[in-house]
Amino acid sequence: SSSKPRTLPRLGPCALFASRDPHSPSMAEALPVCEGQQSLAAFRDVFHILPVQDVLQALALEDVGRLLLTERGISKATQGLKEQVLVRRGMRGAWAWRKARAVERALFCDPLGNPLIWTPGPNERGACNLLEHEDGASPWLWLSGGTDWQAFQGGFRCVSEDGIRPTWVTFRVRVATPELSGAFLMLSREQHLWGLADPVLVFGYRGDDYASCRRCFSVQPYSWRAAASHHVRPAGNVVGDRPYDIALHLDWSAGLLSIYVDGERQVGGAPFQATAPIRFAAIYNWRSGARTAFSELMLGHGCPCERLSKAEPRRPASASALRCAACRRRRRSAAAPEQMGGLAATGLPPAARASWAACGAVLAVAAAVAFDWAVVQ
Repeated sequence: SSSKPRTLPRLGPCALFASRDPHSPSMAEALPVCEGQQSLAAFRDVFHILPVQDVLQALALEDVGRLLLTERGISKATQGLKEQVLVRRGMRGAWAWRKARAVERALFCDPLGNPLIWTPGPNERGACNLLEHEDGASPWLWLSGGTDWQAFQGGFRCVSEDGIRPTWVTFRVRVATPELSGAFLMLSREQHLWGLADPVLVFGYRGDDYASCRRCFSVQPYSWRAAASHHVRPAGNVVGDRPYDIALHLDWSAGLLSIYVDGERQVGGAPFQATAPIRFAAIYNWRSGARTAFSELMLGHGCPCERLSKAEPRRPASASALRCAACRRRRRSAAAPEQMGGLAATGLPPAARASWAACGAVLAVAAAVAFDWAVVQ
């Protein structure tokens, strides 16, 4: 009878992938109001008989994030394998999914503090800063030594030949010698014989060797209006026994910069020169006795922290942009029945329709895994 619950067959991944095709006749006949729940139940049953770790490893982390929203049992199984999945991708197992996704999609990233990706110089006339890797609960790239204001001799690298315009620049920083200035990070457009030229912004730490604004961080964005420095600090002065989380939000369309320290917005709406993209990055100390460290340096469009993403205000869209967005929504809604094989007109709730994207991605991977099994056997 119709009230009797239907027993779902234990199908292989390839068979299930074919049976859930929304264009097939069997699919068209099986679309009552409870289809969303039934399809999710079938997907859950197959998910639990697959080599879940291999499936998660084959998925992009963005699709893993969608998978977490499909069903509680699937989400629990996925969360239980998070550390293994991230470690196999060369990431830290303790990271949140959001942070790992931001790292995976970053335009440039040095998450593990690798000194080999930085080139000493470009000034090669004297001894450069010593770059050393330190692993532990969190990896760090330590810089020691300096030139006492004589010349730039840190580490630099090209982050993009064509140039990038990242929305977020995030990193962690430590200052083991709070009395000495150091921990400089420069993002620039060009390279000069002895250093970098045409900078976009420079981050650094100000020690006791400055006449004012001591023991705080400084961000100097360069713009056509001015090159004023913004001095920011956490609660109290900077100390040497703890790390600090720094985030810079760059609005390239408006040419405005926001600065966050430990998740707190310290500066907003600071102008910077947004006419040309970033091509080079450099890290260095000035003082010979300074010892500082960087970790998890990332330039990209994804924010690794949900708190920062929510804190950054969004500029209101113009009237023309709103009209264009409304037109796009109308076109998508009109084309949805043809593009989705009638799925949009079946009465499925929005959450069930949204889960199809994750289900489709996982089932495609499942088919690939099953094919690999067949080849091996």
